[in-house]
Amino acid sequence: MKFKNFFFFTVLSFLILTEINSEKSHVSAQEYSILQGEYLAGERVYQTYCAVCHGRELKGDGVASSTMIPAPSDLTIPRRHDRWEIVLEGKENTAMSGYEDRLTAEQLDNLRIFLERNQR
Repeated sequence: MKFKNFFFFTVLSFLILTEINSEKSHVSAQEYSILQGEYLAGERVYQTYCAVCHGRELKGDGVASSTMIPAPSDLTIPRRHDRWEIVLEGKENTAMSGYEDRLTAEQLDNLRIFLERNQR
């Protein structure tokens, strides 16, 4: 029985790794490097402008969050409404101001990549 379980998990692990590697092969090393750079740039934008309210881990528990009503959103949870519109324009009757006029197009693109990659 132990051998069957070991064999099963070995085969399953092999199949998962094969699938992961085949997905990566569709992206060239240059494209991967660009995407990684955009993600890291987006993380820097987030940590500079968003983390004080939304927290370092995007959970809505930043150092300023305890004083806010309503509390900042947990950005790791996908939402039905257009969260990006709120990032750009702000949200009425909250501390969330818009960033469309405060960040460059490149910063906004990188921030979007970072936020999308961190949703559960």
